[in-house]
Amino acid sequence: LLLDDNEDVVDTGDWEATSDGFVLRASTDWIEHKDAHGLEKFEPSRNVELIARRNIESDPSSILPDIHSPFQSLLEIIDQRCQPSGALANLIASPWTPLYTALIILTDSGPSGTENDLIDVLAPHIPVILLRHGLDQTRFPSRPHMSSFRPSSPSALRNGLFRSPETLSSLRYEAAERFLRWREVERAVENIAAIHRETAYYISEKPQGWDKAMWEAEWEIRLSQDVATRTRENTVTTRPDTISPPAPCVDPLHLSSLLSLSLSLLEPVRDRFQKSLSSVWAKLSDGEVRVALLGSFCIGIGIGLMIR
Repeated sequence: LLLDDNEDVVDTGDWEATSDGFVLRASTDWIEHKDAHGLEKFEPSRNVELIARRNIESDPSSILPDIHSPFQSLLEIIDQRCQPSGALANLIASPWTPLYTALIILTDSGPSGTENDLIDVLAPHIPVILLRHGLDQTRFPSRPHMSSFRPSSPSALRNGLFRSPETLSSLRYEAAERFLRWREVERAVENIAAIHRETAYYISEKPQGWDKAMWEAEWEIRLSQDVATRTRENTVTTRPDTISPPAPCVDPLHLSSLLSLSLSLLEPVRDRFQKSLSSVWAKLSDGEVRVALLGSFCIGIGIGLMIR
């Protein structure tokens, strides 16, 4: 289909049987080199590889290991710290990388459920080209994740792959994009697995004892389970309808006691006040004290008149 009557192919090998299909290598150019005697020698470049697989409809994922084989090779070469970028995509899209350019599905009938499942499984990993091979050349409807290159005939497919650098470059970029997506998924899975391993190691190394956080988590789980069990039982515990009498209100200040105490203190206070007055009056009755008080009064009046 691709190599017969193809003027761009200069050499075609033979189909070689593999464990799960066939492989064919062809060349679009010659490699010139010199042998040990200095004589020029031309050999086919073997730059085209076709892999045929049959009866994969029952298990579309069986072909994924073959598609991921070059993924693993690139994953070992690219630095793990390198983030996806346009420069990295350009490098991976080079024709010298081992990525498969496209997966071509040949069918002689309309789209079926089996083919849809096949596309859904494989399209996220490799550009998929669906080509109807037969008398009916009706084009298939577009599906998500399929390749942007949709040839309508085998000749259009050959021209796109062998004579259109733009089409070939577009397919290589699509293959690079799928590899980068797969790489990010693998990195995320590896990070999650590393976190789980660290958590398991921390738990295994932690000394045995009472763990407050674990106890609270288990207590909440048990509480939720008990609530769910009681809810399924659909029974509610009722309280007895008994009303207890109110407790007597006790006056914390004891006003009657305070009033009696206040009245009992009035008599001693009156006696003490009388004694104080008697003592003051006795002192004032003394002649010397009176003269001193009178003198002080006169001195105060004199000073007031002078200041005025």
